Amino acid sequence: MRILLIDDSDVFRLQIRQILREAIPDAEIDSWDPVAYGKPGPSFDWRRYDLLLLLNGREYQALMTRAGKEALRAECLKTVQELLRRETGKAGVEDLYFTSFVVQ
Repeated sequence: MRILLIDDSDVFRLQIRQILREAIPDAEIDSWDPVAYGKPGPSFDWRRYDLLLLLNGREYQALMTRAGKEALRAECLKTVQELLRRETGKAGVEDLYFTSFVVQ
């Protein structure tokens, strides 16, 4: 499994990397600092990753409600569709589903 961790906090990236290494020892974990590198460009190959972590800055209480989770799902869907439109010319994805949802 290959994981991409995007966050602007060096401390948070290091902490999450350590947690992931303990939980999934054989995972390859890459980090991206959007402050240092900006947003990944159009040539960035997202297909290399099985999991993308970028939920920093979310309010815990909002994510605990059904409406908050739905808003997050809709935002993620919109982002995925925009990326696919840019890459392929088509939205390509009709919906997204969270098979599990962990907030810590």
